[in-house]
Formats: sequence, structure tokens, C-alpha cells
Amino acid sequence: MPQDCLPKAVLYGQLKNRPRRRGRPKLRYSDKVKQGLKKFSIPADNWENPAHNRSVWRSRVKAGAVTAESHQRAQAEACRRARKQSALQSPSGEWTCSHCGKVCRSRIGIFSHTTAKHH
Repeated sequence: MPQDCLPKAVLYGQLKNRPRRRGRPKLRYSDKVKQGLKKFSIPADNWENPAHNRSVWRSRVKAGAVTAESHQRAQAEACRRARKQSALQSPSGEWTCSHCGKVCRSRIGIFSHTTAKHH
């Protein structure tokens, strides 16, 4: 690909002579592409070589999509399980602090205690 080609300039371009804004820098297109490659388990440093061969690239992307989707589903299921477990944690009305063992009568009580004492 020629050096002055627009896709190459977008993917590999850097800011020159401009200060960054305060806080987290805004993500560029290339940053989002690298995040996508990482989710699909494709190494970001040598993705161009397999991309030249269309059939190899398609198979890697399809395999990465399956892996990323299964990982996302497992992560969502784990979050759901944790959320449901905390809802079913104490039906008797007693909430116990996992750090110090203090017993509270309500969920908001244990939340307030944890926020005030252990954060």
C-alpha cells in the first residue's frame, strides 16, 4: 500500500505538534480497530499478513468471533449469577459484613457500613 494512501494514513497516523486534552485521550479509529482485534484474539502487530490472503483472514475472523461471543456470554452469565446470588444471600433479614463480621438488618445498612468503613 502506498505511503500516501488514506487508509494507511488513518490507521498509522499520529498527532504532530498538538498537545493532548486533559483527561483520557479520545480513542482514534486505529485504537478501536486494535481493541476489536484483541477481542477476536488476533495479534495487532502482524494482522496485515493474514489479511492479504482472504480465505485465511475470513477463517481467523470467524473463529475470533465465535471465541469473543462465547467469552462475552460466559462473562454475562457470571455477572448474572453474582447478581442473583447477592439477591438470595440473606433471606432471613440478617446481612453480615464480609470484612469484619458486623451483622446489619437490611441490605442498605450493610451497603452503608461497607462504604463508610471499608472503602
